[in-house]
Amino acid sequence: MEGKTTEETSDEKLAVISIFVRLSVVCWAGFIISLNYITFPFLGPQAPKDTSFITFLFGSALATFGIEAKKNGNSTTPVNCPMLIKKKDE
Repeated sequence: MEGKTTEETSDEKLAVISIFVRLSVVCWAGFIISLNYITFPFLGPQAPKDTSFITFLFGSALATFGIEAKKNGNSTTPVNCPMLIKKKDE
């Protein structure tokens, strides 16, 4: 650690801690959202829960890593998917 000031090492430690906190939030929120779709037979019938806040946390935490959901709602650009292109023979 020669040549590094204590300020630089503390900034690096804070950066690593912030990554672990954000990753923990992503894992926790993904787990809670997944639990909404899993049924446990020993608990009987379960009503679906409102996961909008947890979904918001999940999306926000993913956005801090640069991952964003792309919405293709009113977009005029065509989707480049080979399975959507009809064959000329048909």
